[in-house]
Amino acid sequence: MAHKRVWIIWLIYVLLWTTGLLLPGSATEIEPLDKLLTGCRFAAAKSLHVCAYAVMTILSAFLPVPARFRWILVFFLMAHATVTELLQENFIPMRSGELDDVGFDQLGITLGILLSWKRWVRADP
Repeated sequence: MAHKRVWIIWLIYVLLWTTGLLLPGSATEIEPLDKLLTGCRFAAAKSLHVCAYAVMTILSAFLPVPARFRWILVFFLMAHATVTELLQENFIPMRSGELDDVGFDQLGITLGILLSWKRWVRADP
């Protein structure tokens, strides 16, 4: 049952983050946030990318996946970061996919791996 719960939490997080990335417009254009973030919109947006992918990577480290297949999770995270930016660029109104966002996403994935390293290299149960 605990394994099922971990997968459900991970799936909900991935779906929510993907939805947020693929909605038209920008998260920093929401009225209360717009006034709060005046002058630091770039830093806030990029920090959100780094933190969101770090958290998704840490959640991925807790998934009950055999050691020989964990690299597939890392590949999924890296592909997710790239594909969502490509979708933003080509299909989402008022959004632009940016290469620097992919770089910040990869930084978040790297930080997530470093923060949860013991989970990534653990032996199979």
